[in-house]
Amino acid sequence: MDNKKLKHIFQFLVVIIIIFAILIIQKEYVTGDEKKFKREFEYFNKKTSLRFSEEYPSVKIEKQNGIKYVSEKEVVDFLKSGTGILFLAYPEGIRSRILLPYFLDVCYQERVETVYYFNAYSSREEKEKKEDTVVTLKEGSKDYKKALEVLGENAPDYQEVNDGSKRIYFPTIMIVKDGKLLYSYQASSEEESSFQKLTKKQKQFFKKELSNNIKKIIKTE
Repeated sequence: MDNKKLKHIFQFLVVIIIIFAILIIQKEYVTGDEKKFKREFEYFNKKTSLRFSEEYPSVKIEKQNGIKYVSEKEVVDFLKSGTGILFLAYPEGIRSRILLPYFLDVCYQERVETVYYFNAYSSREEKEKKEDTVVTLKEGSKDYKKALEVLGENAPDYQEVNDGSKRIYFPTIMIVKDGKLLYSYQASSEEESSFQKLTKKQKQFFKKELSNNIKKIIKTE
């Protein structure tokens, strides 16, 4: 075999090695947001909720989970014109923790590259009803109010006070295409703090409905 052929073979092998190296790096690469999300949610495993005096539902999150943290303003912009999946929750949220494994599993199965995440717990307004009077204990943030305006009738009523106002409960999962809401899962006030696990039928329904709606955006994400 002459030197010219050996040179071509060597160059070919180098290219193959580089391609494999790139694929391995991509497979193992974990973003800072993915690490943060895993750390924040798994932190409460085997810990007891002071509010409910029960142990938080445990979650196991893959290192590569596709989570990307966004700001309040980015949430509003996403709802107006974005395409993708938005997950509103918080690490201590009981229902959020119960649904999270099934949610991430569907995203993995559908090869979703990015899930936009925002912890809106501290952004919400807080109200309480005293007899016939509704009292605002804490104002919602400016962008939280804007998000409710964009959602309009797609946002749930503030169920604890029933004064005609709207509120976001956790978890809230929204699938949006070009600013159009295609699907949303929104926990109710009662569900938000419920430790009740999903039945087999509920799991299947949740995952199938989520999967079918993700398919509507996956090609344009």
